Amino acid sequence: MKRILVLSLLTLSGLASAYTLDYSCGEVKRVSNGKILNRLEPNLFGLNPKFVLKTKFIQGESYIETGYSFGRYNAVSQKQLNNEAVYTRFSLKPKFKKLKAKIKSDLKKAKRKDIPLYACVGRIDISFKYSGAHVYTSFESMEDAQKKMRKQAKRHL
Repeated sequence: MKRILVLSLLTLSGLASAYTLDYSCGEVKRVSNGKILNRLEPNLFGLNPKFVLKTKFIQGESYIETGYSFGRYNAVSQKQLNNEAVYTRFSLKPKFKKLKAKIKSDLKKAKRKDIPLYACVGRIDISFKYSGAHVYTSFESMEDAQKKMRKQAKRHL
């Protein structure tokens, strides 16, 4: 009980931030727009996620990591994706278009050179500070894309 109270006080004071990384990684099979009818939903001050990126992976994995800014991870859960589509929601149209164009161009390069493209797509949520969707690609390995995602989360802490 004391530990929860101390962590909540540290979080509210800004000395520690609770964060959650919810992302999926794997070898990219296909990228497209997803759920186009979401755009017809009413807009709440431009904040609701209307733009959706649909990513299909070849043997992808989904991760949820939670922790605090002073470096300790509380939990890491992982599940296997079997030909499931992963939807990443964006509220800003320029960011969505930029990231979609980047991952599509990287996928074209990978197909031309006949090498795999690895990507991590998902959300970074930091309590009281930041919440946003991100896409990171790598031609080297899935672990490299994961490192980029974690590095971005630590940058926002």
